[in-house]
Amino acid sequence: MEKSASMILNASPGLQDTPLNMQAHPVSHERLQELAALESSILDAIPQAIVGLHNRRIIFANNAVKDTFGWHRDELIGRSVTVFYRNRKESSEIARYFYTTLERQRTFVVEFPCRRKDGADILCRMRAARIGERLVEGRIVITYEDITVQKRAALELERSREQLRSLSAHLQSVREKESTRIAREIHDELGQSLTALKMDVSWLTKQLPAGCTALLEKTRRMAQLV
Repeated sequence: MEKSASMILNASPGLQDTPLNMQAHPVSHERLQELAALESSILDAIPQAIVGLHNRRIIFANNAVKDTFGWHRDELIGRSVTVFYRNRKESSEIARYFYTTLERQRTFVVEFPCRRKDGADILCRMRAARIGERLVEGRIVITYEDITVQKRAALELERSREQLRSLSAHLQSVREKESTRIAREIHDELGQSLTALKMDVSWLTKQLPAGCTALLEKTRRMAQLV
């Protein structure tokens, strides 16, 4: 990573004018090597792909670009960042978003489709920051996080939830229809039974002798109930 880290140092405005004569400034050179080693360790510890750009040309990258895009970092130095996108039009579009926004603020985050070296399309969460207090010569740093699997899982989860909601609504509808059917059947059967009972009570009343006043009153009340 010393190669990419040294590129960071060389790209930093504060270090561009630093004398690098090893004999005249041995301490300064040693200090630069320590800084290079530190920056190398920091970049390698970050799981997201990181690239530095100067006018949209890649000036440094960390090892994670291999995992994210399939490119070795040494292949990328000096190349246009367009290699990370599906086509030039989309590359120009995201560049316009980045540079326009970074003119006004220090950082910018967006989700955008990208493309690996093998041609596979992925979705990346991109975080960009300008190098320095203001944007100069398009000097920015971008991290790329492949969120394709994460997004796909989120979509699958939402699809499953929607299916569960649809199933629940369907089951509720089935229960309501079944309850209505059962209630209708009970009503019809009960109505038929009551009609038959009323006819039987009427027949029984006619069969009772006139002197059975108590039974006649009982059947009369029964007929009123049904």
